[in-house]
Amino acid sequence: MRTDYEVKVLLRKMLGYDDVVIFEIGANKGKDTLEFVDVFPACEICAFEPDPSNFEYLNDALWSCLLPQELKNVHPFPIAVSNKNGFAEFTPSKNSGLSGSLKTPKEHLSVYPDVEFGDKIEVSTTTLDRFVEMAGIKEIDIVHMDVQGAELEVFEGGKNTFANKVKYIFTEFSKTELYEGAPTLEQILEALPEFELEEISWQWEHDGNALLKRKGL
Repeated sequence: MRTDYEVKVLLRKMLGYDDVVIFEIGANKGKDTLEFVDVFPACEICAFEPDPSNFEYLNDALWSCLLPQELKNVHPFPIAVSNKNGFAEFTPSKNSGLSGSLKTPKEHLSVYPDVEFGDKIEVSTTTLDRFVEMAGIKEIDIVHMDVQGAELEVFEGGKNTFANKVKYIFTEFSKTELYEGAPTLEQILEALPEFELEEISWQWEHDGNALLKRKGL
């Protein structure tokens, strides 16, 4: 099993270049963002984080840890990537900031009893297809997803992007329905016919992380 950082190092070896385009969907407080900059010094990152508290922390982390030239290549957005453009209800986690989701917590409440959720808030949303079209992005090397059970909504709103522009996807998957409608790895692969499983980097009884690659790479 690999750590998230080890997966990033593996991706660097597989891609073979540093100036990658990364979409980080669910950037949280910036841990993965900073790791990507470390592994891919010339990368460009679009980092999406809808939780206002996490987004503030993310901005602080970027400004305190990155050099001016690195900051120019990291673009944080206080938006949730989903299957519609507009607004949606988001359930934040109160004591960790790690488990907020557009999906309603389900088995998460018993599997992780120490995690407390706050009242739902309204957040801005975009589809990946709309964002990519408006930004004029031609290719995405890596999509890193930490969306707590809302994976299928991201895929639905990014059908054209995933079908034509993305090389690798690193995503969580569910083995237990931690959030309502959280997909299994089989459901994720079914939603992404252009992709195949490269490896399961980590898993346990309830969920895991998987690296997917475009078929033919």
